[in-house]
Amino acid sequence: MIAPQLQSVFIFVRDLDRALFFYCGTLGLPLRRQWAGGAEVGDGGAVLMLAVADADTAPEATGRSTGITFAVDRRTYDGLAARGVFGAYPVHYPWGTLALITDPDGNEFALLAPAAVERVEEPAPRPIPAIHATFRPRPRLKGNAS
Repeated sequence: MIAPQLQSVFIFVRDLDRALFFYCGTLGLPLRRQWAGGAEVGDGGAVLMLAVADADTAPEATGRSTGITFAVDRRTYDGLAARGVFGAYPVHYPWGTLALITDPDGNEFALLAPAAVERVEEPAPRPIPAIHATFRPRPRLKGNAS
């Protein structure tokens, strides 16, 4: 039986050096291996396989939405946003913020950062109200001499 586990995703590029500058330099993904015409970038489970598309296939293989979403931490997301990397305004969801990013060859990806943790001010505990009791004697029953 084959266990479905993502190994790699191919991204076709026209210029490997330019792609490495973007993926490693701009996005900060580590370079795992490089060879003539390709490279592996990323850490963790799956990697991105950057493959140079030849002149015949480049128009069809590059410059499109990939359907790939990268999970990033809030600090990474904020740093990329501050550098103006995102091509469109982000969309805020209850679970996180989704922003589109495009590489130098026009391949489009999404970055998803977890929702910003909002500090909720808890109200100060209210004091327990004082209970003022008054004692009233019970009336005695007539005819009972105890």
